[in-house]
Amino acid sequence: QCSAPPTLSWSVSLDCEFTVSGPALPVSAIAGSDVVVDCKCSTDLPREGVEVRWFRTSFDSSVHLYKEGRDHLENQDKNYRHRTQLFVEEFINGNVSLRLEDVRGTDNGEYTCFIDYAGWYEEAVIQLQVLGLGSRPWIQVDGQHSDGVRLLCESSGWFPAPEVLWFDDEGNNLTTHSNWTVREDSKDLFNDNSLIEIIHSTNKIRCLIHNSENKQEVKLQISGQ
Repeated sequence: QCSAPPTLSWSVSLDCEFTVSGPALPVSAIAGSDVVVDCKCSTDLPREGVEVRWFRTSFDSSVHLYKEGRDHLENQDKNYRHRTQLFVEEFINGNVSLRLEDVRGTDNGEYTCFIDYAGWYEEAVIQLQVLGLGSRPWIQVDGQHSDGVRLLCESSGWFPAPEVLWFDDEGNNLTTHSNWTVREDSKDLFNDNSLIEIIHSTNKIRCLIHNSENKQEVKLQISGQ
């Protein structure tokens, strides 16, 4: 355990040396779910006299800040308002993990877990990987033309942005003949739609949407018109 530094001293001394560590591999979280980003201090920590700060790019604009025995969220990054929590009762076990609720696309990336206690400070960097698996795509007829029909394939809730592919019944890639639109929703996930015109001689067509990060693929097959 660490001892508190003396009030007055003629020399600079470190009364407590500790380490801070997090997972070696990225922490994965499904968009819309809650996640605990683990962080561990090698020494027991009290509720008073310790600063626990989680931040991303800016030290001063915290994801969550605890000091002086309570949360200090006045300068909290607005993107994290009402979504974070520390397990203060677990400080005694060195547990300074962050609970993050309702995970969004913009939560993806690096987090720094910083501890300042008894004349010593350390930090660890943890990677959070947000995954949006997306909804099962569906295809509808969007219009007719002289040689065939125009089809629309749609899916929502992806992160990172997926790729949309079209294939005919012989496995030929028709994607270059399609138009693809992607937009972000209120949770910073990607919604996709793709239009393609096919000729009457095409018996079957397949719309395939996949996310390269989590290697999730969803397929839908329809009869040609």
